Amino acid sequence: MGRTLPELIAQFDLTRITCHSALLDLEKLPEFNRLHLRRLVSNATQRHQLVEKLQVLVEEAFGSQLSDRAVLDPAYVERTMLLRQDHICRLQDLVSPAYSYLWTRPAVDRAQLGTISEKVDEIAERVLGLLEGSGGNLTQDVLNAELKKLSEGLAGTKHSNVMKLLRMALSGQPQGPPVAEMMMSLGPKEVWERIQKVLSS
Repeated sequence: MGRTLPELIAQFDLTRITCHSALLDLEKLPEFNRLHLRRLVSNATQRHQLVEKLQVLVEEAFGSQLSDRAVLDPAYVERTMLLRQDHICRLQDLVSPAYSYLWTRPAVDRAQLGTISEKVDEIAERVLGLLEGSGGNLTQDVLNAELKKLSEGLAGTKHSNVMKLLRMALSGQPQGPPVAEMMMSLGPKEVWERIQKVLSS
């Protein structure tokens, strides 16, 4: 799966052509589309065009809901697309409800997070400290490790609950991408804003 055009040409054999009706496996279409999208993203010129298309899609899908129009910044849009390219089949997937957190801030307050863990303030403060101490130079692997350490330092609190709380604070969704990946997509500034919003609610 995922052969290039030159490879297909090299393997083409006229003697293997028959008059039978062609069969199309519809279940494979999403994967074909995913591979095609990845090829487009890997090309600088086509990636730039995809960024422009995604900006339009975000504007159309969320418009007045965009509390911070910095999410339309080409660098942010491109980073988001690169991080999620292996998880989507179409560019439109990135403006589906599952990914709305990328473009709009969730309406989540301290009381909601308190149902997950009573240590909302401590978890939030530790995440803010992690962001402040990193200088914005965290990779996803390092962030995963640091979040694990953060959880281990909270007596009586499971790592899974810490991740659930952070996911809810950042996206308003109980399920979704790994928290570290979510934080990388949003960027330190936006993560900081969302955590601070929870603390002040």
